Amino acid sequence: MRYLSKSRFKLGRECGNKLFYTSKAEYINNKEQDSFMEALAEGGFQIGELAKLHFPGGIEITERDSNKAAEEANRLLQKENVVLFEPAIIFKNLLIRVDILVKKGNDVELIEVKSASYSGAKDEGLFNAKSDKVASSYSTYVEDVAFQSYVFEHAFPDFSCTSYLMFANSDGVAEADGMNQWFKFTKNDKGRKKIIVHSEALNYNFKHSNLLKKVYAERAIALIHKEFEDAGSSFALTIDELSKAYSNDRFYGEDPGLACKSCEFKAASELSENGLKSGFHHCMKQLLNWENKDFSRPLIYDIWNFRKARELLEVQGIWFLDEIDINQFDEPQNNDGMTSNFRRKLQIEKTLSNNHKAYIDKEGLSKQMTSWKYPLHMIDFETSMVAIPFFKGMKPYEGIAFQFSHHILHEDGRVEHKNQFLNAEPGVFPNFEFARALKKALEDDNGSIFKYSAHENTYLNHIARQLVNSNEPDKAELIAWLKTITRYKDLDNQEHIGERDMIDLLEVVKKYYYHPYMKGSNSIKKVIPAMLQDSAFLQEKYGQPIYGSTPDLQSLNFIDFQWVQKDEKGCIMEPYSLLPKLEISGNDEKFSQFLNDNSLADINDGGAAMKAYQLIQFSEGVTSISKPLKEALFRYCELDTLAMIMIVQEWRDLLK
Repeated sequence: MRYLSKSRFKLGRECGNKLFYTSKAEYINNKEQDSFMEALAEGGFQIGELAKLHFPGGIEITERDSNKAAEEANRLLQKENVVLFEPAIIFKNLLIRVDILVKKGNDVELIEVKSASYSGAKDEGLFNAKSDKVASSYSTYVEDVAFQSYVFEHAFPDFSCTSYLMFANSDGVAEADGMNQWFKFTKNDKGRKKIIVHSEALNYNFKHSNLLKKVYAERAIALIHKEFEDAGSSFALTIDELSKAYSNDRFYGEDPGLACKSCEFKAASELSENGLKSGFHHCMKQLLNWENKDFSRPLIYDIWNFRKARELLEVQGIWFLDEIDINQFDEPQNNDGMTSNFRRKLQIEKTLSNNHKAYIDKEGLSKQMTSWKYPLHMIDFETSMVAIPFFKGMKPYEGIAFQFSHHILHEDGRVEHKNQFLNAEPGVFPNFEFARALKKALEDDNGSIFKYSAHENTYLNHIARQLVNSNEPDKAELIAWLKTITRYKDLDNQEHIGERDMIDLLEVVKKYYYHPYMKGSNSIKKVIPAMLQDSAFLQEKYGQPIYGSTPDLQSLNFIDFQWVQKDEKGCIMEPYSLLPKLEISGNDEKFSQFLNDNSLADINDGGAAMKAYQLIQFSEGVTSISKPLKEALFRYCELDTLAMIMIVQEWRDLLK
């Protein structure tokens, strides 16, 4: 029997066609390699274990075979009173594993545990404040528990069922130090990941804990049913259609749309590099009658920040750039860099004319750059948000800043990787030492400081708030300094700008620079590979194995490294793909096990860095950070700030 489970129901609600590709070994699934999503999921596992401790005496159903697990659950539900963890409930071809089921007589509570945070009294937080609808941020969770409610009520019609959601309570605080170390990951004898709950947690009385919030879901479920009816369908009919398609392994045939851009079953070509099929290609050929040549035509959904894309794709059926009316982007240009529509039109024109040269607003960029004070400081942070707090008084998902890199570009062109910080030791809260190290790195001069996106500003404001509630002896000094380099809001919601406020290089890119190879992205991981393609300056500067070995290219982690390299086709390779593989020595057997099990051979993006941090924190038996892993994290973070240096170097060369 191919059961439609709650996870497959969620997948089908995203797109019914995905049900045809899921669990098929021949189709690519990019989410299986998404380290960011995996890191978030691990936080969810810990919240799930924490939730169980609120129901002492609960019986966990560990049987993996669905039919056997359902038989065991049916037997236990004959008890007058019982609490079950992960009981399997089957109705026809529908299957659920309930996180927590509480039965008292004929009254049953279904509790679905989610790692997301929740704020609000009772169930008000589930709803949109401006309309009588479920808030978009919670709608998938409500649909999830609504699906479970539907299955349970049909499987056990004689029971009275009430559904709840349980979240991490953003208004709650930890009642003890070190609670996040009470839940550690390990592998069972079958290779499955599981959590070891330490004795501190088992002996703790969670009766009055407010780290988790149990939220009544019945009102929200009723609204979800109403939304389906208003759309001319019903919740039950949707379940029936999805379950039949999945059970019969039938292609659902849902119309393609904007969501196809981020489909996890999508490869660059009909067959990926490792020989797996692309579900995206199958959909477009089946549903839109695309031919092979159509997959190389530029698509509308690649236009940067284009809000009309959904209407064009899903209503008008316009998918390709060469079909769009470019005149809709006409608007007067201002004196402060590219407007959004100018940038979109530029992208379309360059793409359709096969023009691969960069556009640069030299006048506007020059005006910006003359206001910068040398030496220029480039900083980048690696961060995490752990579900269960480090210390007493801290809230769930308080931000953790565990690493930074700091590059300096001197006015004479010298590049210096000046400082780096990493504190990922298990159980150690790094934020205040992080702030002290950053202050020490940046306070020797008054040069301009650069970030790439608002991320760094957000985290420094977060650390400042944490300092307010701390007992750190130098907190007043640290808070005052943090305010000098950030934008922040006071208690009256008035914004203040520090005298040395960090310059957002991302915003400078958006206003004054565009390269066709960036397509619709301004990510630094798209900007740098694009810039390298036609930058004679960068190709010469970094085309020799000298980075980290000369006075004008100093590094803390690289020696004789060459950042501009070509593949067998003569194309310049992306710098992030050149980062050395993570090598594990025989002395790091414990880390070798976890890194291999979690596919962390490469640390070349923020999601992988975050996942590595969580592995260090929450892997059973790991007591300190491995030297190879530390080196890999240092190298990745250094490249982020070096990439910022490269952008400014290219602009300096173009503007002379």
